[in-house]
Amino acid sequence: VIEQHRNQPQQITHLIMSHFSALPLIARHNGHPPIDPLPQLMKENKRVVTMQWLVDVVEKQSMEVPWRIAHLPIPHQAPEQARLNIGRIIAVTGFTDSERAAVKYMVESIGAKLMPGVSLHTHLLVAKHPSSEKYEMAREWGVPVVNIQWLVDAYLGQVRADMDQPRYQVAPQNPIEINCGPFTLEHFHDQFKSCLAAWRYPIPCHQPDWDRAVACKHALSQDEHVYPLKKLKLTSSPAPSEEEIAAAHAASAPPHEARQMIVAFEGFDDEFTDVLKRKVRMLGGRVTDEVERCSHLVCIDGKRTVTLLKGIVLGKNLVSASWVNASYDERSFADTFDFFLRDDESERLHGCNFKLSVMRARRAGVFEDCDFYISPSVEPSVEIVANICELGGGVVHEHPPSPARLIECLETDKPYILVATECDMPILKYLTDAGVSVYNTELVFSAAMRQEVDPLPVFTVNPNACQPAPLRLPQCAAAAAAAPAAAAAPAAAGHSSAASTPSRRTSLGQTPPPAAGPAAAAGQPPSTPTQQEFASPQTPRVRPS
Repeated sequence: VIEQHRNQPQQITHLIMSHFSALPLIARHNGHPPIDPLPQLMKENKRVVTMQWLVDVVEKQSMEVPWRIAHLPIPHQAPEQARLNIGRIIAVTGFTDSERAAVKYMVESIGAKLMPGVSLHTHLLVAKHPSSEKYEMAREWGVPVVNIQWLVDAYLGQVRADMDQPRYQVAPQNPIEINCGPFTLEHFHDQFKSCLAAWRYPIPCHQPDWDRAVACKHALSQDEHVYPLKKLKLTSSPAPSEEEIAAAHAASAPPHEARQMIVAFEGFDDEFTDVLKRKVRMLGGRVTDEVERCSHLVCIDGKRTVTLLKGIVLGKNLVSASWVNASYDERSFADTFDFFLRDDESERLHGCNFKLSVMRARRAGVFEDCDFYISPSVEPSVEIVANICELGGGVVHEHPPSPARLIECLETDKPYILVATECDMPILKYLTDAGVSVYNTELVFSAAMRQEVDPLPVFTVNPNACQPAPLRLPQCAAAAAAAPAAAAAPAAAGHSSAASTPSRRTSLGQTPPPAAGPAAAAGQPPSTPTQQEFASPQTPRVRPS
């Protein structure tokens, strides 16, 4: 939103920041100390908010006064108070999806890491109600459980060291609500009160400013890159009715080639998807909601989604909506090559070419001969990441590998890829201590887009990002858990950490892009294959022996 208005010569009305201390000081000359610009901004009635406020008001489509604690920046705190929660692993339970977004912002703002589940490595659980599976699990494992008041105090820099005091005990009735409203926010902190005072004054808006804003909104609404579906609806021909489809099939049976067309859709709303489905059925094709079953995947654009990743990994024909419209106008399915999906911005961003990636996927799975372990806290979920790995030919294991298994992979030059988040690094500590590299999910998604595994340093997870949690295992279980760690160090001695990274050869004999990021250094996607190199829709997928 801000980027779209970067060239507008308007006065600043809102200041977005995470901490009040993040505002840079204004330097002064002649040896005078720097000045804090915040008091002057408050005097000018500038509205100081957080990014979470911007997300919430865009979602509500209404410019409202901050009504959540997460909508105002963290007040000034003492250094020891600000460092208190850095690296802690926190889980939450009992909050709605809307509340969870604000709670996640508060957890990350105090320097902690949000974990989707509860484990023995969790430092504490923030619960809204004393009735949930996570709550019972935390009580059983000895994980401290606190209410939302603890998180509010930590956000304000007023948290008490003792978590067992009544102020932080979970009860059926919460002492404070996430959506507390602006009048309640004023009483939390003096800086909150100063921020909200600016909302008592209207924003001065003159007629030229209003006209400029209306013109900008109109220009954005007509931009096909921002709203691609709007142009498609205006240029597409009407869809046939169910009676017309039945009459056409009764008059003449669809050809065999048309019946082989199984089409799935991605990115369209339900209304336009129904239009495209009826056109495909009119031509004798079939429609499906499962990417695994389709022969063609019709995408609205090249934005990276789970469905698009699956389509690339499976080597599906990725086409735009123009393919369906042109085929319907010609009353026969058009050649895929002429309508293959193209999105220059997305291809430049991810350093890929959709045609080239599909060709690579048809020759060999990008994750063939690769073993994976995926930790429980990865996003969007373990199931989605594991499904992409398996569709690419990889093998996903339920439990972390043993040191002996890693040594076997090192000796046979078989990649074993560990995918985890910072919250789950304690699970793999016995491996990271031995020099084994762990990667985030971006390695999997980037490899699926480009059909090439490239373990760049930017994909590596910091093994020391989180604080170690107190050991809560029974004595016998603790001794058993320490055995893998003791065996990992001598077992991995003499092996380079680079040997544990995937070393898959480059598909099609292409040279990988420079290691400056997923995209090429020049910012250009790989060259597009010619029509002779690209398989037609009727050409079967053939894997080389």
